Amino acid sequence: MLKLYIVLLSIEKFDRRRTAERIEGNTFLSFDELIETIKPTKYVDIDTVLLEEGDFCYYELTDFMDLCNNEEFDIDNYWISYVFVGNSDVSIIKKEIERVEEKI
Repeated sequence: MLKLYIVLLSIEKFDRRRTAERIEGNTFLSFDELIETIKPTKYVDIDTVLLEEGDFCYYELTDFMDLCNNEEFDIDNYWISYVFVGNSDVSIIKKEIERVEEKI
């Protein structure tokens, strides 16, 4: 079953807007796959910038709404995106198509 998650990427470490836009609306089969995608890429020297606690987090939509409504964090400190995580026939087929297209 697919679930919607809101992903928060810290703006303090480096500009992750590009990452937030790249993952927006995508489907990931697992949180591990999401984390690998969020990790610093060719735009950042991975030896000097590693993911640490607080660099990113993800919440189910209802939990994120509670955080916002309760003013429990400063939204100005994060790039915000959304993703779907989980299995569905559609997401599995989509991933397989992407893998085949990468090989071409």
